[in-house]
Amino acid sequence: MNTNIKDTYLGFTDNLKPMQKVRAEKTLNNSIRYNNDIITNKEFILIKLQEGLIPVIEEDYSYYSSKLGCDTKPKSDYRLKDQDGSFYHITKTEYNYALYLLNNNFLDEQKVKEFIIVENNRLLQLAQDELNQKQQEKERKENLEREKQEFDNWLIEQAKNYNNNDKLDIAKSIFLNVQGQYNELMLCKFLVLIKNIDNPMCKDMLKSWLHNHNTTSKKVFYHITGIKLPSTDKGTMPLLDSLSTADFKGIIPYVKKQSNVTKIKKEVITDTFYKLIRNDY
Repeated sequence: MNTNIKDTYLGFTDNLKPMQKVRAEKTLNNSIRYNNDIITNKEFILIKLQEGLIPVIEEDYSYYSSKLGCDTKPKSDYRLKDQDGSFYHITKTEYNYALYLLNNNFLDEQKVKEFIIVENNRLLQLAQDELNQKQQEKERKENLEREKQEFDNWLIEQAKNYNNNDKLDIAKSIFLNVQGQYNELMLCKFLVLIKNIDNPMCKDMLKSWLHNHNTTSKKVFYHITGIKLPSTDKGTMPLLDSLSTADFKGIIPYVKKQSNVTKIKKEVITDTFYKLIRNDY
């Protein structure tokens, strides 16, 4: 055999599942000594088929095992058999490979050469396609990163120049009342995002901002737009997806509610005051 098949399986493993493919290729790539040379099992199978041996199965094959002290359990034995009856033991994978070579007429060296040329061209094209895909993915990520950086710069600039004091005062009051503090630049960013909700990038950032744990921001959103968001992400995200500035109902005035603790303290003080009056009397 003059054709080098060390780097090809002639399509035998192309349609196997990943793990089957790995196992089959490992078996076929195992090296053996043949005629004072080292060759692979797949080369040995092709050589012997070209010499006229055929793949056969010996059913219910068993042999005496000195280790067991008896005959082994009968099994199917895979072989490459010569016309004189001599044979080589081979694995099931090698047997299937031999049948594949026969069924596809790969004993013809010219056909093997033609297949290898087509396969190499296909692999080169796949490698080029993969390279192109990686380059496109790299460019896509670079474009996204550039767009994100441009958006971040735009958002900061818009936030620094935000001048709707009525809405900003509402946002400040809510955060101060609920959390006891606020970050004015962050509030301005949030208000800019709300104002530009029709911008897909603004809407995406709003969605990441208005998750179910960020109840204070949801309260601000309600008082700025007049739209009350659901308490869960499952309800909030689809609603935000569908919203536009045309859906906004207008500002809802924010009035700081008197806490229950304050009310209770006042009631206690009043009750005590009246008791003291009665006791003095």
